[in-house]
Amino acid sequence: MELRFVFDQPSAFVRVDSAQDEQRLTLGLPNALLAGTGVESWPLAGPGEVDRLEEMIIWRGINSLIGIAAVEVNDNNLEAATARLYAAILDLTDGYVLHRFWNFVPQINAAVGEVDRYMCFCVGRATAFGEHARPFQGGDLPPASAVGTTGNHLCIAFLSGRDALVPVENPLQVPAYQYPKRYGPRPPSFARAGVIDAVGEMFISGTASIRASESLHEGDFTCQAQTALENLAAVSEAAGHPHWLDSAQPYRRTVRVYVKRAELWQQHGDVLQKNLLDGAQHFNVIEADICRPELLVEI
Repeated sequence: MELRFVFDQPSAFVRVDSAQDEQRLTLGLPNALLAGTGVESWPLAGPGEVDRLEEMIIWRGINSLIGIAAVEVNDNNLEAATARLYAAILDLTDGYVLHRFWNFVPQINAAVGEVDRYMCFCVGRATAFGEHARPFQGGDLPPASAVGTTGNHLCIAFLSGRDALVPVENPLQVPAYQYPKRYGPRPPSFARAGVIDAVGEMFISGTASIRASESLHEGDFTCQAQTALENLAAVSEAAGHPHWLDSAQPYRRTVRVYVKRAELWQQHGDVLQKNLLDGAQHFNVIEADICRPELLVEI
């Protein structure tokens, strides 16, 4: 089984694919591909069963449970749809450990009254975590990312399993779940990274040009990219993998870079190509709005 992302599609979709007797849960996204293969795969071993649950498709194995969802939303129902999907995922994964979330929010920076769509998404997600029977505290949250997409579909993919995950925070940043109120009515619900010691795996959340809780270097792509790389190095060291960025080390690196506008990558992408992507076994560079309008890049 594979959890698969396919970019540069006409519109968002979720489906089950089969190839060489292997099943794939595929999330298709309309975000434009700027570099890379346009396909990203996360393989999982062992037998399992596929099930369809309204807007969601899941694969449940002995040691893993993964899922993808796409639901049409608007300004009036984004918060409620997010809460509903997350509540369903938390119910499904009872008995598993949440390992990673990927979220794609349509028009993520668009205003909704006095807030924006990302803030509405964060309220819905926090509501689901806060109301679930499992007592999620800040230190129990999984790694995640949330970026923009085109069209009208909120898209979510998740990985969960039996192995314990140790959440990790970046010493250079305030934990996202402790952000002050000026960033929205409810703070984002994720850890900066997570380590699964049993299999030697590390997931790093969306990482941008933020120190403490403040965005840095507004309008300067190169400086934002360099700050994001410094944050990656800091959280990797905190996770016990300080050499993750060293291309000479035998890590399997799957890297996804989100860039706000294609021309920024064309003009300034060499700083990331040289310092990050040249050492990655698998990478994609995708055009996407970032959770804050002033941010130009997220890794």
